[in-house]
Amino acid sequence: IVVQFRAGGSREPLFFVHDGWGGIMFVRELAKLLETDRTIYGVRPPALDGKNVIPQTIETVAAHYIRAIRQKQPHGPYRLAGYSFGGFVAFEMARQLMSLGETVRFLGIIDASKPSEPVFVRGLQSVGTNTFFVLLQKGTHAGLHYVRSIGEMISAWKNSARLSRGLPLAPSAVHGHYRFIFGRAVKRYRTQPYPGKIIVFAGSNKEQLHDARWRQVATDVEVREI
Repeated sequence: IVVQFRAGGSREPLFFVHDGWGGIMFVRELAKLLETDRTIYGVRPPALDGKNVIPQTIETVAAHYIRAIRQKQPHGPYRLAGYSFGGFVAFEMARQLMSLGETVRFLGIIDASKPSEPVFVRGLQSVGTNTFFVLLQKGTHAGLHYVRSIGEMISAWKNSARLSRGLPLAPSAVHGHYRFIFGRAVKRYRTQPYPGKIIVFAGSNKEQLHDARWRQVATDVEVREI
């Protein structure tokens, strides 16, 4: 699950954790902009082939990926970064590595924010099932969101059943199922205090939001606008 995007010199390698869709191709573009004397890796999730066990929580995902990167770099200092969902995983990896006595030299979090509750769940809780059916009947924009959300849930249950029987998913279903698994994991994740420094790369107009979020778990936080 660790893919080398560029070989470098003797400097510590940098590991990028995938996004919420399981993608790591963004690393290829970032690698072109980073110093050339450092090896760049991307960490992607296990294949949805019915044979691999897919971790279901941020904590177990992080532990799984730590074992994987240690095959490339047995000991620190480590340099970690993650985009979106991967930012939470990189954060948890850093916490776990430090608890093992390792040094984390760099932790970069790229535009990581928790997703909102699924539309149909939030809607049912706030307006009730009667209004839900009224929205469907009227064909409003909100009603279409409900339908799409329910469709995504049904697809996720079907995909999970297929994987449990040891069968691979169709290529067209892979990214959507990663999004379901990892989105649920982020919603359940409760960040714990982190004793090191975090560098947060935030999209325009999101600096204050990210600064407030990450200062809840770390005192040394640097936010950079991108």
